[in-house]
Amino acid sequence: MPAATDTSIISLDLFAMLSGMLGGLAFLLYGMERLSESLKQMAGDRMRRILLRLAGNRWMGVLTGASVTALIQSSTVTTVLLVGFMAAGVMTLPQALWVILGADIGTTVTAQLIAFNITRYGLFLVAAGFAVTFILRTNGLRMYGACLMGVGLVFYGMDLMSDAMSPLRTHPYFQELLATLEHPVAGVVAGALFTAAIHASAATIGIAIVLASQGLITLETGIAISLGANIGTCVTAGLAAIGKSTPAVRAAAGHVLFKLLGSLIVLPFIPQLAWLVQSITPDSPAGESVDGVLHGGIAREIANAHTLFNVGLALAFLPWTEQFARLLEWLIPCREEECEENPGQPRYLDPNMVQVPSLALGQVRMEAGRMGALLEKMLHEGFESVYLLDLEKIGQVRRWDDSIDHLYHAMSDYLAIISRNELPAPQSRALLNAMSVIGNMESIGDIIETNLHHLVHSAADRGISPSPEVRQRAEPMEKLVHAALQDAIRAFVKNDPALADKVISLQEKVDELDEQFKLYYLGQIRASGGESRDEHTYEMSLIDSFKRIFYHCRRIAKRVRDADSGREGA
Repeated sequence: MPAATDTSIISLDLFAMLSGMLGGLAFLLYGMERLSESLKQMAGDRMRRILLRLAGNRWMGVLTGASVTALIQSSTVTTVLLVGFMAAGVMTLPQALWVILGADIGTTVTAQLIAFNITRYGLFLVAAGFAVTFILRTNGLRMYGACLMGVGLVFYGMDLMSDAMSPLRTHPYFQELLATLEHPVAGVVAGALFTAAIHASAATIGIAIVLASQGLITLETGIAISLGANIGTCVTAGLAAIGKSTPAVRAAAGHVLFKLLGSLIVLPFIPQLAWLVQSITPDSPAGESVDGVLHGGIAREIANAHTLFNVGLALAFLPWTEQFARLLEWLIPCREEECEENPGQPRYLDPNMVQVPSLALGQVRMEAGRMGALLEKMLHEGFESVYLLDLEKIGQVRRWDDSIDHLYHAMSDYLAIISRNELPAPQSRALLNAMSVIGNMESIGDIIETNLHHLVHSAADRGISPSPEVRQRAEPMEKLVHAALQDAIRAFVKNDPALADKVISLQEKVDELDEQFKLYYLGQIRASGGESRDEHTYEMSLIDSFKRIFYHCRRIAKRVRDADSGREGA
């Protein structure tokens, strides 16, 4: 009977330990996710502007990458932004590698946060954060409350895991199991595999801190696990890049290469790294008891080792980024289908970005810029085909319109996914404005394709050959509309209300030119007695197409202007 009781107690203890460890891990991961999401919402599109403006030289690139990633706690989002910049031609691969090295430093902030000795206050932070989000109605302030809740959940999860693992300090079987991790390679492999499974290097390092604080692993083993966590997080990102664009694959491969080479270099020198962090970390006297040091000496030592590794990585590889970039370009050449770019294939609509609506809306604007460039080409070639009655050109215009339609549907679907997030009022307005703008752009493509295609084929069937004078008379309107289209798209992409006002102000000039055409048309009909009606009707249809295109350009411009003033556009 006593033996049965002992077995029952052991079962209860095992259940309690597993519940504490798994439940604590769940709280830790959820808290980190909550913290990261809130930080990304608060940072918003400012991160895009910071990356573009400050990543001009290698040192500023590292500093910018570290700052941005420390703020949003997501190297994935940083990498997606870099890929978009490379695809747009505004950032080179070496520049992206500078920022990636900095981003690795920025991700160590979470480990430093975990190392603070405030786990007992975790639930208090959760309660305080909830109070802020529940009481306050201002979205920005509520995000601060959500951050506070995330931090509290992280510390509460750490506390649960620490309490659950405490009895294991004297358990011989568990000690034997952990003894296998004392070999550095085993620690690295365990850290890499666990991080790849949970997709969170900071959580792996947090568990290493808990194990070390309970005396279950040594500092050297904790450092080996942190090296593995560094490898695991970039390998996961590398696998996610399979099938993506060439810039995305190169960026991910560069990240993996940096981490693997860095870990292989540091692996034989883990004892020396342990000595270094013990030397520079305060409050870690030799022989300190493990009781009460959770997030004290050894916790900070592991966090510092993690930070030192990534800082050292940046310093070691920064002078060689150009050579690394050339190696990556040689190893990963541009795919044939990318070299022969399909204009209807979206380039910037990365699904990883929808978790940050403000940044995702920025991706839509970049894609709209591509769509606008294609519309400008359609406009030029379309009217060339009208003047020359070139059936081959108008056929190409029709194929381009198919690409415009594909881009429109892709952006509409992407915006629909973004709309599933809980959006503050400004982002909701921005999303509606984006929907309206791309709808107007798609309508411009339809006008160019449908109206001009009909005009060219109708003229060819009826034997109408436009005279050179037709082009001379239409040229002022064509130039005006082309400028309006270009400026309207740029106003949306750059969110420039001054440029939008410039487009809107062209209405008076369009009306003036239209009036001149009508008077000329009536005069020619009277002078010819109606004999040249077909040619002049052809010319007026051309002018009508110009007017309809300008109408949609003006609507785009009004959306940009009204968005700047916080109103709904026309």
